[in-house]
Amino acid sequence: MNSENKILFWDHQIGPILIELIEKAQKEIIIVSPYVKMWTHLKEKLEYAKKRGVLTSLYYRLDENKENKIDIDELSPYFTYFIPIKNLHAKIYFIDDNVVVSSMNLYDYSQSSNKEIAILLQDQNQRNALREYLDTKLKPFAERIQRQTAKHEREKAPLKKKTNKRTNDYVEIIEEDFLEDLEDESGSCIRCGTEIDFDPCRPFCPKCYREWAKYENEDYKENYCHDCGETAKTSFAKPLCYECYKQS
Repeated sequence: MNSENKILFWDHQIGPILIELIEKAQKEIIIVSPYVKMWTHLKEKLEYAKKRGVLTSLYYRLDENKENKIDIDELSPYFTYFIPIKNLHAKIYFIDDNVVVSSMNLYDYSQSSNKEIAILLQDQNQRNALREYLDTKLKPFAERIQRQTAKHEREKAPLKKKTNKRTNDYVEIIEEDFLEDLEDESGSCIRCGTEIDFDPCRPFCPKCYREWAKYENEDYKENYCHDCGETAKTSFAKPLCYECYKQS
């Protein structure tokens, strides 16, 4: 499929455009998809991309339902990094300078049977905005995992390490009980400092959110870092202080 000058894709067209972009990728592939069950052709293209040095990352939904859980061993030939995100519902595909926003999970049945739609963003400002969403709303979860991994290693036994039998690729696995602990991690309301669940997409307590929602100014200056809870110049758009953002 020639994607030149085409921005809107639907149903069975979405899989081929993703494969076309993955084939051309030279630097980075970041897939944000709550659920993943890939078809053979896509697996081949992602595995080849990883082998030729393209950095491949998967942001997926942290789900207690066993039927929906990601099998990291099975996916290790195709992705270098795995980042679990609580309550993830977004589906975004960052492939070098291309950004595709879609209704479709990276799921075989979805691309072959569901009614789905996808848009290949042409505007650089829109692509930058999506990248900022990744950096300020999703990546902080990855930083939390890294920090909790270090704490886990200090206080308990080292994390188990597995080797994928088929590819011999090394993958560091974060155990299920550890991920469950991560779900309970707390953050701070960026306006009043009250302890709340850590979620950069929801950095206010209910009371302060109602106040903020009257104007919905994403750049309005707030008082606390959502991560460390220290006094800082933050906002809904950028809920982390500079130090916490640097670590993410």
